[in-house]
Amino acid sequence: MASAAPVDALRARTDGSHSIPPRESSTTSPPAGTLAGTYTAGIPAVGRLFMLDISGNAMFCSASVVHSAAKDVISTAAHCKQGVSAIFVPMYKSGADMAHQPFGAFTVTHWTIDPRYYQNTAQASNFDEAFATVATGEKGQLENVVHGGLTLTAAPSATNHVLASGYPGSWVRNGILQDPQGAPVQCAVDTKPLPGYRQMQMTCDYFHDGVSGGPWIANYNSTTHLGDLIGVTGGLGGGGNSADDDWVSYSPLFDQNTINLFNSTAPTALPPVGLHTPGKAWANARLTASGRFAGTTSSFSDLLVVWKNGEVDAYPNLGNEQFGGEIRLANSGSAFTRAISITAAGFTSTASDLVVNFGDGTLTLYRSVSPSSRLSHQVQLAAKGSVFKYARAIAAGAFVGTGNANDLIVQWVDGQVSQYVDCGLHLGQERRVAAEGSSWKYAHSLSAGLFPGTGWGIMTEWLDGQVTIDSNIGPGARLTETTLVPKHDATWSRYFRTLTVGRYTSPAQADDALVTWSDGEVDLYPATSTRGLGSEHRLIQGQ
Repeated sequence: MASAAPVDALRARTDGSHSIPPRESSTTSPPAGTLAGTYTAGIPAVGRLFMLDISGNAMFCSASVVHSAAKDVISTAAHCKQGVSAIFVPMYKSGADMAHQPFGAFTVTHWTIDPRYYQNTAQASNFDEAFATVATGEKGQLENVVHGGLTLTAAPSATNHVLASGYPGSWVRNGILQDPQGAPVQCAVDTKPLPGYRQMQMTCDYFHDGVSGGPWIANYNSTTHLGDLIGVTGGLGGGGNSADDDWVSYSPLFDQNTINLFNSTAPTALPPVGLHTPGKAWANARLTASGRFAGTTSSFSDLLVVWKNGEVDAYPNLGNEQFGGEIRLANSGSAFTRAISITAAGFTSTASDLVVNFGDGTLTLYRSVSPSSRLSHQVQLAAKGSVFKYARAIAAGAFVGTGNANDLIVQWVDGQVSQYVDCGLHLGQERRVAAEGSSWKYAHSLSAGLFPGTGWGIMTEWLDGQVTIDSNIGPGARLTETTLVPKHDATWSRYFRTLTVGRYTSPAQADDALVTWSDGEVDLYPATSTRGLGSEHRLIQGQ
Protein backbone atom coordinates (compact mmCIF):
# COMPACT_ATOMS: atom_id res chain seq x y z
CA MET A 1 0.00 0.00 0.00
CA ALA A 2 3.04 2.27 -0.28
CA SER A 3 1.54 3.95 -3.37
CA ALA A 4 -1.77 4.76 -1.67
CA ALA A 5 -3.01 8.34 -1.89
CA PRO A 6 -4.93 10.20 0.81
CA VAL A 7 -8.67 10.06 0.19
CA ASP A 8 -8.91 13.84 0.53
CA ALA A 9 -6.31 14.49 -2.15
CA LEU A 10 -7.82 11.90 -4.49
CA ARG A 11 -11.29 13.35 -4.04
CA ALA A 12 -9.98 16.82 -4.76
CA ARG A 13 -8.81 15.61 -8.19
CA THR A 14 -11.67 13.37 -9.19
CA ASP A 15 -14.92 14.31 -7.48
CA GLY A 16 -16.73 17.36 -8.77
CA SER A 17 -20.03 16.53 -7.14
CA HIS A 18 -19.42 18.31 -3.85
CA SER A 19 -21.03 21.67 -3.20
CA ILE A 20 -17.94 22.78 -1.26
CA PRO A 21 -14.33 21.85 -1.99
CA PRO A 22 -12.92 18.82 -0.19
CA ARG A 23 -9.92 19.28 2.03
CA GLU A 24 -6.69 20.02 0.16
CA SER A 25 -3.14 20.88 1.23
CA SER A 26 -2.07 24.47 1.65
CA THR A 27 1.06 25.68 -0.08
CA THR A 28 1.69 28.47 2.44
CA SER A 29 2.92 28.56 6.03
CA PRO A 30 0.64 29.06 9.04
CA PRO A 31 0.63 32.30 11.03
CA ALA A 32 3.47 32.79 13.47
CA GLY A 33 2.81 31.18 16.84
CA THR A 34 0.51 28.48 15.46
CA LEU A 35 0.70 25.29 17.49
CA ALA A 36 2.42 22.46 15.61
CA GLY A 37 1.71 18.77 15.80
CA THR A 38 4.36 16.20 16.67
CA TYR A 39 5.28 13.14 14.63
CA THR A 40 5.35 10.11 16.92
CA ALA A 41 5.59 6.33 16.94
CA GLY A 42 1.81 6.24 17.16
CA ILE A 43 -0.99 4.98 19.38
CA PRO A 44 -1.98 1.28 19.26
CA ALA A 45 -5.69 2.12 18.91
CA VAL A 46 -5.09 4.51 15.98
CA GLY A 47 -4.11 3.45 12.49
CA ARG A 48 -4.37 3.85 8.75
CA LEU A 49 -7.45 2.74 6.86
CA PHE A 50 -6.55 1.56 3.35
CA MET A 51 -9.12 1.20 0.55
CA LEU A 52 -9.01 -0.12 -2.99
CA ASP A 53 -11.28 1.08 -5.77
CA ILE A 54 -12.59 -1.12 -8.59
CA SER A 55 -9.51 -0.28 -10.69
CA GLY A 56 -7.10 -1.28 -7.94
CA ASN A 57 -6.11 2.26 -6.96
CA ALA A 58 -5.22 2.54 -3.28
CA MET A 59 -6.40 5.32 -0.95
CA PHE A 60 -6.08 5.92 2.76
CA CYS A 61 -7.61 7.74 5.72
CA SER A 62 -7.12 7.44 9.45
CA ALA A 63 -9.28 5.50 11.91
CA SER A 64 -9.34 4.33 15.53
CA VAL A 65 -10.52 1.36 17.57
CA VAL A 66 -13.74 1.88 19.57
CA HIS A 67 -14.45 -0.21 22.64
CA SER A 68 -17.31 -2.68 22.06
CA ALA A 69 -18.37 -6.04 23.43
CA ALA A 70 -17.56 -7.65 20.09
CA LYS A 71 -14.11 -5.98 20.06
CA ASP A 72 -14.33 -5.39 16.32
CA VAL A 73 -15.41 -1.77 15.71
CA ILE A 74 -13.47 1.16 14.25
CA SER A 75 -14.41 4.82 13.87
CA THR A 76 -13.59 7.13 10.96
CA ALA A 77 -15.17 9.88 8.85
CA ALA A 78 -18.06 9.10 6.52
CA HIS A 79 -16.28 10.72 3.58
CA CYS A 80 -13.51 8.14 4.04
CA LYS A 81 -15.77 5.32 2.85
CA GLN A 82 -14.42 4.91 -0.66
CA GLY A 83 -13.67 2.00 -2.97
CA VAL A 84 -14.84 -1.60 -2.89
CA SER A 85 -12.71 -3.03 -0.08
CA ALA A 86 -10.88 -1.76 3.00
CA ILE A 87 -8.40 -2.90 5.64
CA PHE A 88 -7.46 -1.26 8.92
CA VAL A 89 -3.83 -1.31 10.09
CA PRO A 90 -3.46 -0.18 13.73
CA MET A 91 -0.28 1.74 14.56
CA TYR A 92 0.75 1.51 10.90
CA LYS A 93 4.48 1.42 10.18
CA SER A 94 5.66 2.70 6.81
CA GLY A 95 8.02 0.39 4.95
CA ALA A 96 6.68 -2.80 6.52
CA ASP A 97 4.33 -5.06 4.58
CA MET A 98 1.02 -6.15 6.07
CA ALA A 99 2.49 -9.35 7.46
CA HIS A 100 5.01 -7.36 9.50
CA GLN A 101 2.83 -4.59 10.91
CA PRO A 102 2.98 -4.39 14.74
CA PHE A 103 -0.60 -5.57 15.23
CA GLY A 104 -1.43 -7.01 11.82
CA ALA A 105 -4.21 -5.96 9.45
CA PHE A 106 -7.98 -6.26 9.78
CA THR A 107 -10.44 -6.53 6.90
CA VAL A 108 -13.52 -4.28 7.05
CA THR A 109 -16.69 -6.37 6.80
CA HIS A 110 -19.46 -3.79 7.27
CA TRP A 111 -19.94 -0.02 7.20
CA THR A 112 -22.53 2.11 8.99
CA ILE A 113 -23.00 5.75 7.98
CA ASP A 114 -25.67 8.20 9.08
CA PRO A 115 -28.31 8.19 6.30
CA ARG A 116 -28.41 11.99 6.47
CA TYR A 117 -24.79 12.22 5.28
CA TYR A 118 -24.43 12.86 1.56
CA GLN A 119 -20.88 13.11 0.22
CA ASN A 120 -19.26 16.25 1.63
CA THR A 121 -22.02 18.78 1.21
CA ALA A 122 -22.09 21.59 3.76
CA GLN A 123 -25.60 20.90 4.99
CA ALA A 124 -24.78 17.25 5.73
CA SER A 125 -21.26 17.74 7.07
CA ASN A 126 -22.46 17.51 10.69
CA PHE A 127 -22.97 13.79 10.01
CA ASP A 128 -19.49 13.08 8.59
CA GLU A 129 -18.95 10.16 10.96
CA ALA A 130 -18.86 6.43 10.32
CA PHE A 131 -18.29 3.13 12.06
CA ALA A 132 -17.17 -0.16 10.60
CA THR A 133 -16.76 -3.70 11.84
CA VAL A 134 -13.69 -5.74 11.04
CA ALA A 135 -12.97 -9.44 10.81
CA THR A 136 -10.73 -11.17 13.33
CA GLY A 137 -7.10 -10.89 12.24
CA GLU A 138 -4.35 -13.48 12.33
CA LYS A 139 -3.34 -12.24 15.78
CA GLY A 140 -6.86 -12.26 17.20
CA GLN A 141 -9.73 -9.86 17.78
CA LEU A 142 -8.84 -6.25 17.09
CA GLU A 143 -9.41 -4.83 20.56
CA ASN A 144 -7.57 -7.70 22.24
CA VAL A 145 -4.61 -7.27 19.92
CA VAL A 146 -4.19 -3.51 20.50
CA HIS A 147 -4.98 -3.80 24.24
CA GLY A 148 -8.20 -1.83 24.32
CA GLY A 149 -10.30 0.66 22.43
CA LEU A 150 -11.32 4.27 22.87
CA THR A 151 -14.57 4.88 24.74
CA LEU A 152 -17.22 6.44 22.53
CA THR A 153 -18.50 9.49 24.41
CA ALA A 154 -20.93 12.31 23.70
CA ALA A 155 -19.00 15.58 23.85
CA PRO A 156 -20.30 17.81 26.66
CA SER A 157 -19.84 20.86 24.43
CA ALA A 158 -17.69 22.08 21.54
CA THR A 159 -15.11 23.41 24.01
CA ASN A 160 -12.75 20.61 25.00
CA HIS A 161 -9.12 19.67 25.40
CA VAL A 162 -8.25 16.79 23.08
CA LEU A 163 -5.39 14.77 21.71
CA ALA A 164 -5.95 14.70 17.95
CA SER A 165 -4.13 12.13 15.85
CA GLY A 166 -3.94 10.91 12.27
CA TYR A 167 -1.73 9.74 9.44
CA PRO A 168 -0.94 12.55 6.97
CA GLY A 169 0.51 11.97 3.54
CA SER A 170 3.19 14.12 1.94
CA TRP A 171 2.53 17.68 0.80
CA VAL A 172 4.31 20.68 -0.69
CA ARG A 173 4.84 23.91 1.25
CA ASN A 174 6.67 26.92 -0.17
CA GLY A 175 7.88 24.74 -3.02
CA ILE A 176 9.43 22.14 -0.71
CA LEU A 177 8.16 18.57 -0.42
CA GLN A 178 7.18 17.67 3.12
CA ASP A 179 7.09 13.93 3.74
CA PRO A 180 6.40 12.48 7.20
CA GLN A 181 7.41 9.02 5.93
CA GLY A 182 4.15 7.46 7.09
CA ALA A 183 4.48 8.64 10.69
CA PRO A 184 1.34 9.73 12.54
CA VAL A 185 0.92 13.25 13.87
CA GLN A 186 -0.45 14.13 17.30
CA CYS A 187 -1.51 17.40 18.85
CA ALA A 188 -2.78 18.22 22.34
CA VAL A 189 -5.01 21.19 21.70
CA ASP A 190 -8.11 23.07 22.85
CA THR A 191 -11.20 23.07 20.66
CA LYS A 192 -13.91 25.67 20.12
CA PRO A 193 -17.27 25.74 18.30
CA LEU A 194 -17.49 26.04 14.53
CA PRO A 195 -20.18 28.73 14.09
CA GLY A 196 -23.26 27.59 12.20
CA TYR A 197 -22.50 23.88 12.53
CA ARG A 198 -22.74 21.09 15.12
CA GLN A 199 -18.96 20.83 14.96
CA MET A 200 -15.81 21.83 16.80
CA GLN A 201 -12.53 23.14 15.42
CA MET A 202 -8.89 23.18 16.42
CA THR A 203 -5.78 25.02 15.23
CA CYS A 204 -2.65 22.85 14.91
CA ASP A 205 -0.21 22.47 12.01
CA TYR A 206 0.79 19.29 10.12
CA PHE A 207 -2.76 17.93 9.87
CA HIS A 208 -2.66 17.38 6.12
CA ASP A 209 -4.44 15.06 3.66
CA GLY A 210 -4.74 11.59 5.18
CA VAL A 211 -5.64 12.60 8.74
CA SER A 212 -9.37 12.49 7.94
CA GLY A 213 -11.14 10.04 10.24
CA GLY A 214 -8.44 10.29 12.89
CA PRO A 215 -9.68 10.52 16.50
CA TRP A 216 -10.14 13.52 18.76
CA ILE A 217 -9.56 12.04 22.22
CA ALA A 218 -10.59 13.65 25.49
CA ASN A 219 -9.10 12.54 28.82
CA TYR A 220 -6.21 10.83 27.07
CA ASN A 221 -4.18 8.54 29.35
CA SER A 222 -0.55 8.43 28.23
CA THR A 223 0.01 5.18 30.14
CA THR A 224 -2.85 3.14 28.70
CA HIS A 225 -2.92 5.15 25.44
CA LEU A 226 -6.70 5.26 25.70
CA GLY A 227 -9.35 7.89 26.37
CA ASP A 228 -12.77 9.17 25.33
CA LEU A 229 -13.52 9.44 21.62
CA ILE A 230 -15.57 12.63 21.11
CA GLY A 231 -14.86 13.40 17.45
CA VAL A 232 -12.97 12.59 14.25
CA THR A 233 -11.25 14.83 11.74
CA GLY A 234 -14.00 15.54 9.23
CA GLY A 235 -17.09 17.64 8.85
CA LEU A 236 -17.19 20.86 6.85
CA GLY A 237 -14.89 20.70 3.83
CA GLY A 238 -13.83 17.18 4.77
CA GLY A 239 -12.34 18.52 8.00
CA GLY A 240 -10.82 21.86 7.03
CA ASN A 241 -11.71 25.36 5.89
CA SER A 242 -12.29 26.58 2.34
CA ALA A 243 -8.95 28.41 2.37
CA ASP A 244 -7.20 25.02 2.65
CA ASP A 245 -5.36 26.09 5.80
CA ASP A 246 -4.08 22.74 7.04
CA TRP A 247 -3.56 24.10 10.51
CA VAL A 248 -7.34 24.50 10.88
CA SER A 249 -9.22 21.23 11.37
CA TYR A 250 -12.87 20.39 12.06
CA SER A 251 -14.77 17.51 13.64
CA PRO A 252 -18.44 16.61 13.99
CA LEU A 253 -19.52 16.93 17.61
CA PHE A 254 -20.25 13.43 18.85
CA ASP A 255 -23.64 13.23 20.57
CA GLN A 256 -26.46 10.77 21.27
CA ASN A 257 -27.06 10.38 17.53
CA THR A 258 -23.46 9.20 17.20
CA ILE A 259 -23.95 6.70 20.00
CA ASN A 260 -27.15 5.44 18.36
CA LEU A 261 -25.26 5.06 15.08
CA PHE A 262 -22.55 3.11 16.89
CA ASN A 263 -25.12 0.87 18.54
CA SER A 264 -26.63 0.05 15.16
CA THR A 265 -23.15 -0.88 13.92
CA ALA A 266 -22.20 -2.86 17.00
CA PRO A 267 -25.36 -4.26 18.54
CA THR A 268 -23.18 -6.68 20.44
CA ALA A 269 -21.74 -3.67 22.26
CA LEU A 270 -25.05 -3.93 24.09
CA PRO A 271 -26.07 -7.16 25.91
CA PRO A 272 -25.38 -10.51 24.17
CA VAL A 273 -27.30 -11.12 20.97
CA GLY A 274 -30.89 -12.24 21.03
CA LEU A 275 -34.21 -10.79 22.09
CA HIS A 276 -32.91 -10.84 25.63
CA THR A 277 -35.77 -8.95 27.31
CA PRO A 278 -37.39 -11.61 29.55
CA GLY A 279 -40.56 -13.28 28.36
CA LYS A 280 -42.51 -11.62 31.15
CA ALA A 281 -41.67 -8.24 29.62
CA TRP A 282 -42.64 -9.39 26.13
CA ALA A 283 -46.17 -9.88 27.39
CA ASN A 284 -46.27 -6.07 27.27
CA ALA A 285 -45.61 -5.92 23.53
CA ARG A 286 -48.64 -4.23 21.93
CA LEU A 287 -47.67 -3.84 18.27
CA THR A 288 -44.87 -5.12 16.04
CA ALA A 289 -43.54 -4.31 12.56
CA SER A 290 -40.82 -5.64 10.27
CA GLY A 291 -38.58 -3.20 8.39
CA ARG A 292 -35.10 -1.78 8.09
CA PHE A 293 -34.92 0.38 11.20
CA ALA A 294 -31.33 -0.17 12.42
CA GLY A 295 -29.63 2.11 9.89
CA THR A 296 -27.72 -0.69 8.16
CA THR A 297 -27.65 -1.83 4.53
CA SER A 298 -28.76 -5.37 5.41
CA SER A 299 -31.55 -6.86 3.30
CA PHE A 300 -32.99 -8.55 6.40
CA SER A 301 -35.80 -7.12 8.53
CA ASP A 302 -35.28 -5.56 11.93
CA LEU A 303 -38.03 -5.92 14.52
CA LEU A 304 -39.85 -2.82 15.79
CA VAL A 305 -41.91 -3.12 18.98
CA VAL A 306 -44.42 -0.73 20.54
CA TRP A 307 -44.81 -1.45 24.26
CA LYS A 308 -47.81 -0.81 26.50
CA ASN A 309 -46.07 2.13 28.19
CA GLY A 310 -45.49 3.92 24.87
CA GLU A 311 -41.84 3.00 24.45
CA VAL A 312 -40.79 2.06 20.93
CA ASP A 313 -37.71 -0.11 20.37
CA ALA A 314 -35.98 -1.52 17.32
CA TYR A 315 -34.00 -4.77 17.44
CA PRO A 316 -31.33 -5.10 14.70
CA ASN A 317 -31.39 -8.40 12.81
CA LEU A 318 -27.98 -10.08 13.07
CA GLY A 319 -28.97 -13.15 11.04
CA ASN A 320 -29.30 -16.75 12.16
CA GLU A 321 -32.41 -15.77 14.15
CA GLN A 322 -30.31 -13.52 16.39
CA PHE A 323 -31.08 -9.90 17.24
CA GLY A 324 -29.00 -7.11 18.69
CA GLY A 325 -29.85 -5.09 21.77
CA GLU A 326 -32.72 -2.66 21.73
CA ILE A 327 -32.43 0.74 20.09
CA ARG A 328 -34.80 3.18 21.80
CA LEU A 329 -36.84 5.17 19.28
CA ALA A 330 -39.48 6.65 21.62
CA ASN A 331 -39.63 6.88 25.39
CA SER A 332 -42.27 5.83 27.88
CA GLY A 333 -45.40 7.96 27.74
CA SER A 334 -45.01 8.83 24.06
CA ALA A 335 -47.92 9.26 21.66
CA PHE A 336 -47.54 5.59 20.79
CA THR A 337 -49.63 4.73 23.84
CA ARG A 338 -52.56 5.69 21.57
CA ALA A 339 -51.44 3.74 18.49
CA ILE A 340 -53.81 0.93 17.52
CA SER A 341 -51.99 -0.43 14.45
CA ILE A 342 -48.66 0.04 12.68
CA THR A 343 -46.96 -1.17 9.52
CA ALA A 344 -43.52 -0.82 7.99
CA ALA A 345 -43.69 0.68 4.52
CA GLY A 346 -41.72 1.88 1.52
CA PHE A 347 -43.61 5.11 0.92
CA THR A 348 -40.45 7.23 0.67
CA SER A 349 -37.66 4.69 1.23
CA THR A 350 -37.01 1.01 0.65
CA ALA A 351 -38.42 -0.39 3.89
CA SER A 352 -37.70 2.00 6.74
CA ASP A 353 -40.87 4.09 6.81
CA LEU A 354 -43.41 3.47 9.55
CA VAL A 355 -47.14 4.19 9.21
CA VAL A 356 -49.14 4.53 12.43
CA ASN A 357 -52.91 4.55 12.94
CA PHE A 358 -53.64 6.41 16.19
CA GLY A 359 -57.34 5.52 16.29
CA ASP A 360 -58.66 9.10 16.43
CA GLY A 361 -58.48 9.71 12.68
CA THR A 362 -54.77 10.55 12.72
CA LEU A 363 -52.66 8.54 10.29
CA THR A 364 -48.97 9.42 10.49
CA LEU A 365 -46.00 8.50 8.29
CA TYR A 366 -42.61 8.41 10.03
CA ARG A 367 -40.05 8.64 7.25
CA SER A 368 -36.72 6.80 7.18
CA VAL A 369 -36.72 5.52 10.75
CA SER A 370 -33.17 4.87 12.00
CA PRO A 371 -31.14 5.02 15.22
CA SER A 372 -29.96 8.52 14.32
CA SER A 373 -33.18 10.12 13.07
CA ARG A 374 -35.43 7.94 15.23
CA LEU A 375 -39.06 9.05 14.67
CA SER A 376 -38.32 12.70 13.91
CA HIS A 377 -39.47 12.91 10.27
CA GLN A 378 -43.26 13.01 10.53
CA VAL A 379 -45.78 13.46 7.73
CA GLN A 380 -49.50 13.59 8.52
CA LEU A 381 -51.40 11.46 6.02
CA ALA A 382 -54.77 12.02 7.70
CA ALA A 383 -55.74 14.49 10.41
CA LYS A 384 -57.46 13.89 13.72
CA GLY A 385 -61.19 13.37 13.19
CA SER A 386 -60.78 12.06 9.64
CA VAL A 387 -62.47 8.93 8.30
CA PHE A 388 -59.50 6.99 9.64
CA LYS A 389 -61.11 7.06 13.08
CA TYR A 390 -63.05 4.09 11.66
CA ALA A 391 -59.86 2.31 10.55
CA ARG A 392 -58.73 -0.71 12.48
CA ALA A 393 -55.70 -2.58 11.09
CA ILE A 394 -53.27 -1.44 8.37
CA ALA A 395 -50.65 -3.28 6.31
CA ALA A 396 -48.32 -2.09 3.53
CA GLY A 397 -47.04 -4.14 0.60
CA ALA A 398 -46.24 -4.03 -3.11
CA PHE A 399 -49.63 -5.32 -4.24
CA VAL A 400 -49.66 -3.31 -7.47
CA GLY A 401 -46.48 -3.47 -9.55
CA THR A 402 -43.12 -4.69 -8.30
CA GLY A 403 -41.74 -1.63 -6.51
CA ASN A 404 -41.47 -0.70 -2.86
CA ALA A 405 -44.12 -1.57 -0.29
CA ASN A 406 -46.11 1.60 -0.99
CA ASP A 407 -49.65 0.20 -1.29
CA LEU A 408 -51.63 0.48 1.95
CA ILE A 409 -54.35 -1.97 2.99
CA VAL A 410 -56.87 -0.60 5.51
CA GLN A 411 -59.42 -2.72 7.40
CA TRP A 412 -62.45 -0.70 8.56
CA VAL A 413 -64.73 -1.43 11.52
CA ASP A 414 -67.72 -2.13 9.21
CA GLY A 415 -65.91 -4.89 7.31
CA GLN A 416 -64.78 -2.84 4.34
CA VAL A 417 -61.20 -3.26 3.16
CA SER A 418 -59.57 -0.50 1.10
CA GLN A 419 -56.35 -0.38 -0.85
CA TYR A 420 -54.52 2.93 -1.30
CA VAL A 421 -52.23 2.53 -4.32
CA ASP A 422 -48.78 4.06 -4.79
CA CYS A 423 -48.61 6.09 -1.59
CA GLY A 424 -45.88 8.61 -0.87
CA LEU A 425 -46.10 11.81 1.12
CA HIS A 426 -49.83 11.54 0.46
CA LEU A 427 -52.19 8.58 0.31
CA GLY A 428 -52.74 7.17 -3.17
CA GLN A 429 -56.00 6.42 -4.95
CA GLU A 430 -58.45 4.35 -2.89
CA ARG A 431 -59.74 1.04 -4.30
CA ARG A 432 -62.22 -1.26 -2.61
CA VAL A 433 -61.01 -4.77 -1.85
CA ALA A 434 -63.95 -5.96 0.31
CA ALA A 435 -67.39 -4.41 0.79
CA GLU A 436 -69.12 -3.17 3.93
CA GLY A 437 -70.49 -6.01 6.05
CA SER A 438 -67.91 -8.55 4.94
CA SER A 439 -66.28 -11.01 7.31
CA TRP A 440 -63.26 -8.71 7.52
CA LYS A 441 -64.91 -6.96 10.46
CA TYR A 442 -63.80 -10.02 12.46
CA ALA A 443 -60.14 -9.68 11.50
CA HIS A 444 -57.85 -9.14 14.49
CA SER A 445 -54.37 -8.52 13.08
CA LEU A 446 -52.97 -8.04 9.55
CA SER A 447 -49.48 -8.16 8.10
CA ALA A 448 -48.35 -8.10 4.47
CA GLY A 449 -45.85 -10.62 3.14
CA LEU A 450 -44.30 -11.88 -0.07
CA PHE A 451 -45.32 -15.52 0.00
CA PRO A 452 -43.85 -18.21 -2.30
CA GLY A 453 -46.07 -19.07 -5.24
CA THR A 454 -48.65 -16.34 -4.58
CA GLY A 455 -46.71 -13.08 -4.45
CA TRP A 456 -47.73 -10.30 -2.08
CA GLY A 457 -50.59 -11.18 0.22
CA ILE A 458 -52.16 -10.46 3.60
CA MET A 459 -51.62 -12.79 6.55
CA THR A 460 -54.52 -12.39 8.99
CA GLU A 461 -55.25 -13.61 12.50
CA TRP A 462 -58.99 -13.59 13.16
CA LEU A 463 -60.88 -13.13 16.43
CA ASP A 464 -61.80 -16.84 16.46
CA GLY A 465 -58.15 -17.93 16.19
CA GLN A 466 -58.19 -18.72 12.48
CA VAL A 467 -55.08 -17.73 10.52
CA THR A 468 -55.25 -17.14 6.76
CA ILE A 469 -53.34 -15.79 3.79
CA ASP A 470 -55.30 -13.74 1.26
CA SER A 471 -53.58 -13.35 -2.09
CA ASN A 472 -54.49 -11.95 -5.50
CA ILE A 473 -54.93 -8.43 -4.13
CA GLY A 474 -54.60 -6.56 -7.42
CA PRO A 475 -57.06 -4.02 -8.82
CA GLY A 476 -60.36 -5.68 -9.71
CA ALA A 477 -59.12 -9.07 -8.54
CA ARG A 478 -61.03 -11.53 -6.40
CA LEU A 479 -59.31 -12.40 -3.13
CA THR A 480 -58.05 -15.95 -2.79
CA GLU A 481 -58.04 -17.10 0.83
CA THR A 482 -56.02 -20.02 2.21
CA THR A 483 -56.40 -21.27 5.78
CA LEU A 484 -53.21 -21.94 7.77
CA VAL A 485 -54.78 -22.43 11.21
CA PRO A 486 -58.44 -23.51 11.49
CA LYS A 487 -61.16 -21.62 13.36
CA HIS A 488 -61.42 -21.96 17.14
CA ASP A 489 -57.80 -23.03 17.53
CA ALA A 490 -57.28 -23.05 21.31
CA THR A 491 -53.79 -21.54 21.26
CA TRP A 492 -54.31 -18.79 18.69
CA SER A 493 -57.74 -17.75 19.95
CA ARG A 494 -56.63 -17.48 23.61
CA TYR A 495 -52.97 -16.45 23.62
CA PHE A 496 -52.23 -14.58 20.37
CA ARG A 497 -50.98 -11.01 20.81
CA THR A 498 -49.18 -9.60 17.70
CA LEU A 499 -48.20 -10.67 14.18
CA THR A 500 -45.65 -9.28 11.74
CA VAL A 501 -44.22 -10.79 8.56
CA GLY A 502 -40.72 -9.92 7.39
CA ARG A 503 -37.35 -11.00 6.05
CA TYR A 504 -35.86 -12.64 9.12
CA THR A 505 -34.07 -15.66 7.63
CA SER A 506 -32.25 -16.66 4.43
CA PRO A 507 -33.19 -16.33 1.68
CA ALA A 508 -34.24 -12.78 2.49
CA GLN A 509 -37.87 -12.91 1.40
CA ALA A 510 -40.76 -11.43 3.37
CA ASP A 511 -42.35 -14.76 4.30
CA ASP A 512 -41.20 -15.23 7.91
CA ALA A 513 -44.03 -14.74 10.42
CA LEU A 514 -43.05 -13.47 13.89
CA VAL A 515 -45.71 -13.89 16.58
CA THR A 516 -45.84 -12.68 20.19
CA TRP A 517 -48.12 -14.31 22.75
CA SER A 518 -49.85 -13.07 25.89
CA ASP A 519 -47.47 -15.02 28.17
CA GLY A 520 -44.42 -13.31 26.64
CA GLU A 521 -43.45 -16.11 24.29
CA VAL A 522 -42.04 -15.01 20.92
CA ASP A 523 -42.00 -17.45 17.99
CA LEU A 524 -40.75 -17.27 14.41
CA TYR A 525 -42.33 -19.26 11.58
CA PRO A 526 -39.84 -19.08 8.68
CA ALA A 527 -40.90 -19.66 5.07
CA THR A 528 -44.62 -19.42 5.74
CA SER A 529 -46.73 -19.89 2.60
CA THR A 530 -50.18 -20.97 1.47
CA ARG A 531 -48.98 -24.52 2.11
CA GLY A 532 -48.87 -23.78 5.83
CA LEU A 533 -47.06 -22.08 8.67
CA GLY A 534 -43.32 -22.54 8.74
CA SER A 535 -41.86 -24.73 11.46
CA GLU A 536 -42.00 -23.01 14.86
CA HIS A 537 -38.73 -21.55 16.12
CA ARG A 538 -38.81 -20.34 19.74
CA LEU A 539 -37.07 -16.97 20.20
CA ILE A 540 -38.30 -16.14 23.72
CA GLN A 541 -39.64 -18.62 26.25
CA GLY A 542 -42.93 -17.54 27.80
CA GLN A 543 -43.39 -17.12 31.54
